This record gives sequence, C-alpha cells and structure tokens, in this order.
Amino acid sequence: MGIHKHLNCFKNFSGKYYGLKENRLVFEEKPSEPKPAPEPSKDEQIKDLQAKIAKQEKQLRKEKDKDKDKKEKLEKILGETRAKLKKLQEEPAKKLLPSSDEKEEKRILGPSETTKTEGGENGEKMEGTFNAQNKLIEGTITFKNGDVYSGTFDPETGKLTKGKIILKSGDTQEGDFDKTTSRLTKGRKKLASGETQEGDFDKDTGKLTKGKIVLISGVILDGTFDRTTGQIMEGTKTNEKGNPAEIQKGKWEKTGKFSGVIKFRDGTIRRGTWDKTGKAIGTPTQVPSMEEEDKPKPDAKAAPGPEKKPATSAETTTSPAGKLFEGYAARVEKIDEKTKGKDKKVLGNAKIPDIRSNIALLTSDKKADTVKEKAVNLKEETDRRIRAYTSRYDSKTGKYTLDYEGVKRSHEISIGLGDILLDPDIKEVEIWKDREKPIIAKRATVATKRNKERVGFVDKDGDYVTTFTGDKFRIVTEKERNFGNKDELTAYHNETEKERKQRQKFEWFSEAGEKSARTEGKEEKTRRESVAKVGKTTPPVTPPVTPPATPPAKTGETTTPSHVEDKKTTEATKEKSPEELAKAETIKATISKVQEKADKVALQMWRDSIKISETPKSPDSTSYAILVEGKDTNSTIEIKAEQVN
Repeated sequence: MGIHKHLNCFKNFSGKYYGLKENRLVFEEKPSEPKPAPEPSKDEQIKDLQAKIAKQEKQLRKEKDKDKDKKEKLEKILGETRAKLKKLQEEPAKKLLPSSDEKEEKRILGPSETTKTEGGENGEKMEGTFNAQNKLIEGTITFKNGDVYSGTFDPETGKLTKGKIILKSGDTQEGDFDKTTSRLTKGRKKLASGETQEGDFDKDTGKLTKGKIVLISGVILDGTFDRTTGQIMEGTKTNEKGNPAEIQKGKWEKTGKFSGVIKFRDGTIRRGTWDKTGKAIGTPTQVPSMEEEDKPKPDAKAAPGPEKKPATSAETTTSPAGKLFEGYAARVEKIDEKTKGKDKKVLGNAKIPDIRSNIALLTSDKKADTVKEKAVNLKEETDRRIRAYTSRYDSKTGKYTLDYEGVKRSHEISIGLGDILLDPDIKEVEIWKDREKPIIAKRATVATKRNKERVGFVDKDGDYVTTFTGDKFRIVTEKERNFGNKDELTAYHNETEKERKQRQKFEWFSEAGEKSARTEGKEEKTRRESVAKVGKTTPPVTPPVTPPATPPAKTGETTTPSHVEDKKTTEATKEKSPEELAKAETIKATISKVQEKADKVALQMWRDSIKISETPKSPDSTSYAILVEGKDTNSTIEIKAEQVN
C-alpha cells in the first residue's frame, strides 16, 4: 500500500503521471489547461459597443408607442451602453513602454556591452547600454534643443526603433519608429494642443494613415487618412456638439465632399451626398440605422416617381421601408383632373371645422362598415386632399408644392398640413419655406399656446409649423402599416379614433373659449357665422371694450350706435334718424367684406371669436375695431373700411 501511495503521486521527467488503475501500473498525460481567450483590442470593443447601441436604438424605436415599462427598461440599458462606450473612448491608450516607477526585468548585458553616459558629436547626451562599437543600443538621448528620445536604437543607423520621443514643443510620440528616419510608424501621438492620433503612420510624411484622431474640439475621426494631407478618406466622424450632424459614416473626397450616412442630432438618419459646407447635393433619403450604409443599395429602378409604383387610391398596401412618399406619389398621381376639380369644389364649399374634423369629407360615399374599410378610406381621403391642395409634384425630389388659394382664399390661413395629411402613418415631413434647409416637422397634438390642442406638425421646439401657398413638403416617414396584420390594423384604427376625437375637441369651443355644450351630431358654428351675427346679437359674457365717445359724423361717413355703448341707452328707447338707418345699412353691407379680414386676424392670433364694433376709430376716416375675444386675452384690431372696399 505504501508503494501505491508513492506511485499515485509520482511524476517523471516527461510530465507524465503514474498511478494504479484496476491493479495495473499506468501513466497518463496531465490534461492541459485551456488557454484564456485573448482580450479584444480597444477598437474591437468600441465597434462591438457601437453595434449594440444601434441594435438597442432599433428595439427602442419599435417599442415607441407600445409597452411603456419595456420602453423605460430599454432606455436604461441603452444609456448604460452609451456610458460604457464614452468611458472606453476617453481611456488613454496602453503604454507601450513601462514608466520609470514600474517594475521591469533588467536587461542582461552581453559580453561586449557596457552601461555608461557619453556626449555625442553634436552636443547631445547619451545614457544607457552601448555595444562593442560604442553605439547606443538602449537608453536615452537628450539633444541640445531639449528633445528627448528613449528606448531601443538601431546600432547601425543610431535611430530610435521602439520607444518614446518627447519634443521641446510638448508633443509626444510613443511606439514603433522607422530605423532610417526615426518617424513613428505605429503607435500614438499626443500634441501639445491636446489632439491625439493613434494607429499606423506613414514613414515618409509622418501622417496618420489608419487609426483614430481626437481633436480638442471633441471631433473624433476613425478610419483611413490621406498619407500626404492627413485628411480622412473613409470611416466614421463624430462631430462637435454644435454641429447638427452628430455622426458621419462613409467616404470623403479631397475637396471635402462626403458620401454616406449621417445621423443628425434630431434623431433622423439619412444617406446621401453633402459638400464641404454641409449642403446636401441632391436629395438624401432616410434610413433606419447607420448600419444601413453597409447593406446593398436599392436598385436604381426603384427611384421615387409615380410611374414606378402603380396603385389605386382605393387600395393600400404596405410600402417598403423608407418609401412611404413613393406610395402616396403613385396613388395621388392616379387621381384625374375631374376628381381633383370635384374635390376642390367640395372643400371650397365646406365649413372650416368640417374640413378639420370630418376625416371622411371626400369619401363619405365609400363603404365603411369594418375597421379595415375605414382605414383604407382614410388613406384615400389623404390621397385626394393632397391632390386638391397641391399644384405640383416633383418626382425626383418627392416634394409637393402647396396651393391653399387654389381651393379657397380663406384656406390660406384656415387650413394646415395636419388637415391634409390625415393618415396617422405620416409621422414626419420636411417643409421648405423659401430657404434651402427644410424644417423637420413631426406629427403631434400641439402643446404650445399657439394652436394649442390642434392636430398638426410641430418643429423641434414643439411649435406648430404654419404653411402657405408656395411652400413645399415631403413625406419622410419610414413605412405604412400592414392592414393584413390584425395588430397593426388595430393600432392604426386606435390612433385614427384618438386623432378624430382630438380634432373635434379642438373645434368644440364657444366664443368665450369654454367647451361648447353642443353634441357631435349637431351642426357646428364657424367663426364666419359668428362674424355674420355682429350687431344682431348681444356680446358674449366678457368684459366689454368701451370706445371713446362717437364724434359727429361727417358727410359720407358710415357710423351707427355700437352694442358697446352706454348700457343706460338701449335700442328699444333710442329713436334712429333716417341718416342713422342709412349708415347702419352701409355698415351691414361692409361687414360682409370685413368678414374675410376678421377671420384671418382671429386665426392668426388663434382666438375663439370675432366681434366687429360699429364705431369709427377716428372722425376723419371710416374704420372698424375688431374685438378678438378668447380664453386667454382680449385684443382689439383696427381695420379700415377702405382696405376691404
């Protein structure tokens, strides 16, 4: 037994272990321990985190209007991943040489090597290990101008091959150097200004050819660079905070022209071409993620244009991602001039609240018994409103030119883009208003004071974006929902109903700004009807504006007693002379012309009612004071009769 114990723990010189197995003496190889996986490089870790962020952003977009708890959880995970990436990017590169205070194994000198300090031919000081030919092979050279080279040197050329250079200017270089020029070929540069460069460098020009540059402005360039100019040619550029373009990924030309994908700070991601000033060349297209640039480009035959995607306005199918405007372009262009003329007439004769709140104004004759039929009808309603309210479509850029006046002049200030683009799938549009850069407008219920509670499109500050005849817009939303999918159809229907109720709620305000007691089925009153009743009804329950005493009327002047005159004098007790009656008739006729102007004023200020006083503002000119009453404030605007006659 004692022998067995010794055998069980005996190891021979070859590394084999002996022991007993079934009363037999055997030997086995010692199992080798698995080698640990090599740690990924910093660049590999950064790329891995960037890919994770893109994936998490995509998941977050999918959960935008769904599970709130899941959305919050995803936002938290995304924030943690971004923090890891930022921390990793800010970490300094690992030192290629140990510092003086770090423990390192001393180099064993050769038989002909010595350690000493000597002076060079040009006054430099050399310290370290010298070979038999008295050439410095490892150590430090301090030059007369203050530059310091430390590391290993080539014995033949005397040039630094690996180590560190500290220049008098404050610049430092660390890594591998060319043995003939002492220029950095691989490693890290840190300039006195704070700029850092890391990667592969050209041995002749000293410029970074592949790697990463971090500028003091916060700009990060990662990719390949021109060997003579140092300009980035291909890769990723993270811009400074003030730049609307957050991240660029693609290729650059020496002129500064960029082609690729840009992620803007407003969240949009577009593929296209831009010049060195940031001005787009052509029309960039929206993509779902930065990784979309690596995917095959869509066939040129799929370019925007109605002739490329046939469809009917009565049927809707899911468009490819990023091609929603093409689907609308195809359907809208199918609507003939006869239908367009008929729709313009219906819209022109309709009351403003009806246009805003009735989402089936042009498709009331369509069958709408099921949720799907209602959804398809809403798509067609949007098609026909786009056709009626636009004068031109550019198939190359996807831009529509608005023409409110072509339907009715008052629609210029009464109708907005949200009243045309009823389809809740249209989440985002670009709007051009006499300038090169568009306004990125998103679908929302307006929360700011102006047009509050209205369904429309708002800018990045949440303000309602007004549009006029001549302005251009383009639909840039990703895709339409598939009505063949029950969940998508239900979500679409719920959004439609929510907006429909919000549109009606926006119109259901009385003249005093309070919610009207009218029911949904009862005919609504328009602002135009309120104006028409001026002088025939008593003013609303609001503090009246008392004008100055009416001066004596001049010849040809049209004045009449105001409903805001002293309460002690009533129409029942006051006798009207023939002249006063004639003036009253003149005012009555003038009011019909003032209505358009008054309506415009009220809509521009967005108040809830209009009253026109019958009192001239001055004795020598006939003008009328428009009392614009609302839930917030009251205002009085002067309109001269000669402006509307």
